[in-house]
Amino acid sequence: MLIIGDGTYKLDLLDRVKRYQLSDKVNFLGAIPHKEIPSYMNTFDVLVLPSITTKNWKEQFGRVLVEAMLCKKVVIGSDSGEIPFVIGNTGIIFEENNPYALKDALLRLIKNPLLYKHLSIQGYNRAKDLYTWKAVCKKTIDCYKNLLA
Repeated sequence: MLIIGDGTYKLDLLDRVKRYQLSDKVNFLGAIPHKEIPSYMNTFDVLVLPSITTKNWKEQFGRVLVEAMLCKKVVIGSDSGEIPFVIGNTGIIFEENNPYALKDALLRLIKNPLLYKHLSIQGYNRAKDLYTWKAVCKKTIDCYKNLLA
């Protein structure tokens, strides 16, 4: 497992990795420059965004999902905020703050390589069609054309 980024849970995660003797299986990279993300992302099999809604925050977009989808990686995201709408039916959504639901989502992919392949292609197509600069510009232009018509 590769964990990129820093946050309030890092020390707890480091402690758990040590406690369960998983140090040889989990790597923490901390924050990395944005331009390096694709090279790391292309080593993934799956990207998981397990966002948890709090009293003052919920996931607004989850750009990392689109980045992973454009790298043809399967995405799994919690049902926090906009994650389900970004992923659509091209990834797996699980109940936020439910590690068992996340486990089940991962097992679905492990047990079904055809599902994995299907979702990676569907996710790429969704991201390309909806979220690239070209797609966003086209949608904006079309919107203005409709307003002027």
